[in-house]
Amino acid sequence: MLRVIDALSAPGAVLNEDAWGAVDDAVWVLDGATGVWPEQRLSADSDAAWLAREISLAMVQTHDPDSDASAVLTRAIGAVAEKASGLCDLDAIPPSHLPSASFVAARRVEHGIELSNLGDCALLWRADGGSAGRFGSSGVTRLEAEFTAALAAHRAVGKTRAQARDAVMDLLRGQRALMNHPDGYWIVDLSGAGAPHVQTLLLELQVKGELLLMSDGFYRLVEVFGRYDDDSLMDAAASRGLSDLMAELREIERGDPDCERFDRGKTHDDATGVLLKVG
Repeated sequence: MLRVIDALSAPGAVLNEDAWGAVDDAVWVLDGATGVWPEQRLSADSDAAWLAREISLAMVQTHDPDSDASAVLTRAIGAVAEKASGLCDLDAIPPSHLPSASFVAARRVEHGIELSNLGDCALLWRADGGSAGRFGSSGVTRLEAEFTAALAAHRAVGKTRAQARDAVMDLLRGQRALMNHPDGYWIVDLSGAGAPHVQTLLLELQVKGELLLMSDGFYRLVEVFGRYDDDSLMDAAASRGLSDLMAELREIERGDPDCERFDRGKTHDDATGVLLKVG
């Protein structure tokens, strides 16, 4: 059994391009990738927010506990792509100009708890009495490091944050062209090409413990700011709650508004966390 203990999702700015949802014994987090082209084709505000929201809704509507993780995701993507095709001509638009999202999930299956990942969200799990482990990897991580290093290089020669970001937009757009390509990264998008590459891990049925599903914006507390390691983050989530951690995250971000102490693409990021009890 999976039980949601705590959950929250907060925008980094005006719009939240994250989403999370649950149905039966399945829970997931989606992190929409902020667009790198000016055109919005699916929503007046944010195609990335639209995609994350619609995929989450479709996961509820199309979920089949007897299907494998790839099939579950493919079915949801197909439903959303059909809806999107009524809003624009998908065949006429390069995939890199359309939205994408990272995805992480946990669900109860016949023989245990299945974890699944596609992209750079974070999932921590810890059996009672054990140490935390992180599940999932992505080519997005390498590309994000290249992007952050390029930003830092431009800042080092005196450019403002806005000037530095303008200077690396061609790099970022080139990275998006590697979406769902063997030399790039696998991700949720409207083509569904990434779904067959979803990573999965089965935890044995008798395992009891906790899971923490996060967008990378929440996992900044570990990966960018170094305030916690995986175990201490899970301890804090269980003892203090996600709202307290979110307040701490925003305080750190506000204390470094120009991203000079902690290299990152933007001051604030959307942040989502879902804490689950297993067993």
